[in-house]
Amino acid sequence: MPEGNLDFSVHGQRKDHNTIFLKLRIADSSGHIRNIHFPFDIGMDTSTAVASEMVEELDLTYHDVSIIAEMIDSEIQSHIPDWASIEINAKSISGEAISESGRSGGQDDASHTEIDSARSAASQRAKDSALNT
Repeated sequence: MPEGNLDFSVHGQRKDHNTIFLKLRIADSSGHIRNIHFPFDIGMDTSTAVASEMVEELDLTYHDVSIIAEMIDSEIQSHIPDWASIEINAKSISGEAISESGRSGGQDDASHTEIDSARSAASQRAKDSALNT
C-alpha cells in the first residue's frame, strides 16, 4: 500500500467480558479499502503491541503505530469506560515511564513475559487476519 494519505478507522463489537472484535479500516487516496478484523483480549493485549504488529504485517509506516493504537484505545474505552491498557497500568504500578517498546528498566521478568505474550498473540492474529483478507 502506498505511503501517505491513508485514512484509518477502528470500530469494535464486544463479544464477551474480555474480548472485543475490532475492525481496522484502511483507505488510501485512490479509494482502495482494506478491512482487517481481529479480536482484542482486554486482559492480555495492548493497543501499542497490536498496532505495531499490524504496521509490520500490513507494510504501513512506523508513524501509523501511534495513530492506530490511539484509535484502538478509544474504541475499547467506548465499550469499557474504565478500561486502561496494560501499558497504562504498568506505568502507574511501577511509577516509571515505559519506552515505546512497552518496557521499563524497572520491570521484572514476569512483566516482560506478559508483554511478550501479548505481542506474540497479537502478531499471530494480525498474520491470520492478513491472510484471510
